[in-house]
Amino acid sequence: MNKLSQKFMAGILVILSVSTCASALLNAGFVDKYYLHQKKKSLSEICGRLMEAVDDGVPYEEAIREIEAENKVIAVSANSRSSDNDMINYEIRDAFQVKGVGFQKFWLWEEDYKEVMRGKNRIRLYSQEKLNYSLLVEYAAGDSRLFSVAMILPDIKDAVRIMNACTVSISFLTILLSLLFIFILVRRVTAPLKQFDAFAASMGRNEFHPLEIHTNDELERAAANLNAMGNQITAYQKSLQNKNEQMEQLLDNVAHDLKTPVSLIRLYADGIKDGLDDGTFLDTIMQQSSQMDRMINRLLFLTRIEKKEPSLEPYDLSDMLQDILESCTPLSKEQNLEFVPDIQAQTVVTTNGEWMESVFSNLITNAVKYASGHKIWITLQKSAGQVVFTIKNECRKEHLDLEKIWDPYYVGEQSRNKHLSGTGLGLTMVKKMVQKLNCEITCTLEDEMLSFILKIPLD
Repeated sequence: MNKLSQKFMAGILVILSVSTCASALLNAGFVDKYYLHQKKKSLSEICGRLMEAVDDGVPYEEAIREIEAENKVIAVSANSRSSDNDMINYEIRDAFQVKGVGFQKFWLWEEDYKEVMRGKNRIRLYSQEKLNYSLLVEYAAGDSRLFSVAMILPDIKDAVRIMNACTVSISFLTILLSLLFIFILVRRVTAPLKQFDAFAASMGRNEFHPLEIHTNDELERAAANLNAMGNQITAYQKSLQNKNEQMEQLLDNVAHDLKTPVSLIRLYADGIKDGLDDGTFLDTIMQQSSQMDRMINRLLFLTRIEKKEPSLEPYDLSDMLQDILESCTPLSKEQNLEFVPDIQAQTVVTTNGEWMESVFSNLITNAVKYASGHKIWITLQKSAGQVVFTIKNECRKEHLDLEKIWDPYYVGEQSRNKHLSGTGLGLTMVKKMVQKLNCEITCTLEDEMLSFILKIPLD
């Protein structure tokens, strides 16, 4: 049993025990007094009705019979004109004995008698010790007679002692049964809490182990929320780890790509300094500087994509695409390639013109550089509330890994031939721009046909 269960059980045991003891003490010190108070109140009401009947002219014998028939009391009367207190006591005792009530202890004191005769009722309790009961008697004066109404009371203290003993026994059994059921209930509560503790500890170690709690209550809902949180944290950690790995790879690639042109620039600069220039050294330096400049600009543009939200305006993609194809025609002819366009006119969407132009240019340039055939098929059509741009070209499978095609600096060949593949950042920028523009792009390679499909939502 864990500490929480022990605290629950100990607390509940103390509560039940204190409740039982308090009940027994209250019974012993209060119940008998309360019982006597209620009986005095009841006797006073009965005696009051008797005196009302007598005052209304009902013969006292008849009034007594009616009161005795309606209530569990015994009523008698004595001649109140007698001045002998002893004689009045004997007369009352004899009247009670005639009705079967005997007194071990009974006496109407002279002071009480005088008060009654002055119109003040008096109630006295006579304990019959050996008989294990008491007589509660109220005295009242009326119609030249002294009336005594008696009520038999059992020995309430003895009854309370018996009741307390019974209460303690029953409470003891109740406590045992309660503890058993409470133990089962507490285990149902504390067992999930142990799983919560283990879950928190595992999350602290960057380990996610789903909670298996099926209690059909708030604990199960809490476990479901924690599992959802754990999944989100795990996914975020994996995403962060992937981004860190990509960043490390990006830094490695940047360092590698900058190292070569920097080394060449230094080498050719030293050659110029030493007078070894054959007339091409300066051109080589300019070429390498331009390549570095392109690489840096692309890296800066990639960073801006991450931070910037694009402004959106209506653009005619068909005109934009025609202009891009015309600008890429010299490159396609150099590679002995032919564009096969199918472009729907007046294809207007709300987008960022600069970014969408960069997307189209990168995809077309990528197709030119990777095409293994002689044709590139390009379509732009409206379909089902969106514009679909598709570009296809023949491509050998061994040159391409579709799972890595969107990664920075992936160029499709181990040789990293820049004449073929450029900087390796084009498709990475395409992916990020497409996501920022709320578009969708996919890439497939089937039967040596590489296809990029871009879906742009219409207004």
